[in-house]
Amino acid sequence: MWDPPTKDDLRIGLEAAQEGLSMGPKTQRERDYLGAIQIFYQNAGSESHGIRAKRYETAMELLHTHYPQDSEAAILYALSLIANASLKDETYANQKKATLILAPIILQQPQHPGVAHYIMTIAQGVAGTFQVSVAPTNGFNAPVSLSVSGLPTGFTFQFSPPSVTPAAGQAANATLTISAGASTAQPPTGYLASSEMPCKNVAAVISIATPLKQSSENWRLGGELLSRRFPS
Repeated sequence: MWDPPTKDDLRIGLEAAQEGLSMGPKTQRERDYLGAIQIFYQNAGSESHGIRAKRYETAMELLHTHYPQDSEAAILYALSLIANASLKDETYANQKKATLILAPIILQQPQHPGVAHYIMTIAQGVAGTFQVSVAPTNGFNAPVSLSVSGLPTGFTFQFSPPSVTPAAGQAANATLTISAGASTAQPPTGYLASSEMPCKNVAAVISIATPLKQSSENWRLGGELLSRRFPS
């Protein structure tokens, strides 16, 4: 969606969509999906990539409206919004709309392979807030220090509180806030939980806005998107 496909990719994509439609999909939902992607690939010789991408966005919006419980329709619609966002739009209208769509989905499907990637960008002047949870296993109950590594220039972070001590059988929580300054770069970012007790450190890549769950021998660390603030 970001870059125009090659001529071969356009041909292959159109043929695949047409073949799928010719096979007689069993449901209207299947026909709608195939019709939406066909819109993107057809008329490539006479219409620009931008026009076709916008038309695909419109088709996915309709599909999302018709099937509001279909998370994949919502995700693909959000993807089209992000891909078609104008670089000159400093209100981040498309990104805001996409985030509102994706935020509840990633809480329901934290392991989804695409959702986190689609919402990972923090633009200039934007802050993201996460709930970090340290849940003890095997009787672990030592203090855990929290920190962030890999932030690009101009980004800042704050944990509140900066360290937690989980009680036996109970998770300890902290709030992580990441704020974007002058830089709008988006390399992977991770937060690190460490303890002086004999156990493994837990480093979790969150790519700015990715809820996550990773485990070690003695604890597990989870992150959950709470909010995302944009300039008004």
